[in-house]
Amino acid sequence: MNEPWRVLITGPASGLERWAKAAEQVGWEVEKLPLVAIEETGNEVLAADAPLPDWVAITSASALPALARAVLARPTLGRQPLVCVGQATAERAMELGLPEPRLPEPGAQNAAGMATTLIGNANAGERVLWPRGDRSDEFGEQLVQAGFLVDAPIVYRTTLLHLKQEPPFTDAVFFASPSAVTAWCAEERTTMPAAIAMGWTTYDALEPVADHFSMLLPLAMPSLASFQDCLRSFFPSE
Repeated sequence: MNEPWRVLITGPASGLERWAKAAEQVGWEVEKLPLVAIEETGNEVLAADAPLPDWVAITSASALPALARAVLARPTLGRQPLVCVGQATAERAMELGLPEPRLPEPGAQNAAGMATTLIGNANAGERVLWPRGDRSDEFGEQLVQAGFLVDAPIVYRTTLLHLKQEPPFTDAVFFASPSAVTAWCAEERTTMPAAIAMGWTTYDALEPVADHFSMLLPLAMPSLASFQDCLRSFFPSE
């Protein structure tokens, strides 16, 4: 009997268990090892007297807890048009009662693709609320250049975790963010697993360090279903 394939799930920090369960459902053994920690800043998403945005943008599910609290305090915020980076984040948003989001096209589900999607559906001069992390402001810069008003409170910080020992051997490692790639490559590894990127921004971060891995595999979409398709297609369990 062949040994089952094994995958190391390193993220996302908010939702790691969902991705681990998805891998188990298609016959893979799973190891879990978070490479980043998410810490909420406590910053206010939208002040009580602030103008209501025309759009809400979510580039990471890590911003959703802060947004959900803001919606409880100001319910009209939860009825504004929403754009999300990918299907997994969209599903988390709708579970919180937010409207069905607009999504970038497959293959463009990153900050740049999100900006293109919003610009194509909104009008220059409109106000966009973008609760975000502390690592990148690329999305907001694109919108400002296109003539939008952007409110971008930093609602979470990302911290790289230093591993105390060599990670367990697995055939593949799943990365959900560029920060996780940075944390993995900060130390020498004795094995070269395949690297699976949740989204194209993460894939872009993997390309310069491709020599750390046996191959790089992007998901067609940053969704649980695409993750399972990737595991079935490239690493069949039977």
